[in-house]
Amino acid sequence: MVVTEIGKSDVLAYYGWSMATVSPVDLPERLRKGAGRYPQPVALLARLGVSVEHEGRGLGAGLLQDVMGRTAQLGIEIGCRGLLVHAESDEARGFYLHLIPEFEPSPTDDLHLVLLMKDVLNTIGG
Repeated sequence: MVVTEIGKSDVLAYYGWSMATVSPVDLPERLRKGAGRYPQPVALLARLGVSVEHEGRGLGAGLLQDVMGRTAQLGIEIGCRGLLVHAESDEARGFYLHLIPEFEPSPTDDLHLVLLMKDVLNTIGG
């Protein structure tokens, strides 16, 4: 997803995402329940960025909301246990946790944050 001004090509904000699986050992304890020993399908938010000139205008929060809505739809259409975020820094991790405190860090990587589908739905009001 790329955000530009109408009629212009400069990128204001973007995100990259895909489907992925998470091994149960990489899931926080609460998310491990019901996972068994099999990898769990998740939507992966690999990158989210906002140009420096447009920081603080809500673009990042809006894009995260968009990802969450799309993740909820995936849960309905093809099955998805939740959202996995690969934060690229502690600052990015803080951004996600500030917006959605229900994110839980992976026990194997503090920069990987996981949100169960029921928390995705609660966050977007679904």
